[in-house]
Amino acid sequence: NAYLGRSQLYLSLGDTVKALADIDKCISINKNNSSAYVMRSDITTKFKKDYKAALADMDDAIKLEPHIANYFINRAFLKYNLDDYFGAMADYDYAIDLDPSNITARFNRGLLLTEVQDNNKAINDFTYVLDADPSNIMARYNRAELFTRIGQYSRAVSDLDQVIAKVDNMPGLYYARSECKRKMGDLKGGEADYNKSRDMSKQQ
Repeated sequence: NAYLGRSQLYLSLGDTVKALADIDKCISINKNNSSAYVMRSDITTKFKKDYKAALADMDDAIKLEPHIANYFINRAFLKYNLDDYFGAMADYDYAIDLDPSNITARFNRGLLLTEVQDNNKAINDFTYVLDADPSNIMARYNRAELFTRIGQYSRAVSDLDQVIAKVDNMPGLYYARSECKRKMGDLKGGEADYNKSRDMSKQQ
């Protein structure tokens, strides 16, 4: 633990080489310290972008402590970056089984479900996130995109209204809402949003 503590200090000073050396020393003394594998995985991910090596460390951490939801979330991120979508989804599913109220797991799974076109399940995940935290703008925006995708334009407009109320300087939001309004038959509202989007784009 002293080596891990010092590695954190080295990391705060920006010395990843010495930080990794201390973590390696910790693991050589005690191969059953899951925190060491998680720390090394995190450093390897952030500073080296070596997702395979980071994944191997997360595998070891999970073998030691298989009931920590955040470990599976971390591993899902690594698998996603290695194009293992099935593996990433399985890890998000398992993280949620371990901790059903884990907002990070729900949000990230929603993003992955969106990417693989599983729209209704993605909507359910973003809805869960919003029930827990109505101020989560990214979850609301993503849900609006999904509602648009499946043709539920009034619900998309409702979500976009709330996003625009907090982030009103993005032309793309007005354009997205204009398309929804147009498809709902609200041509006047759609035109107003389109013009707003166009004028903002020119100004920017």
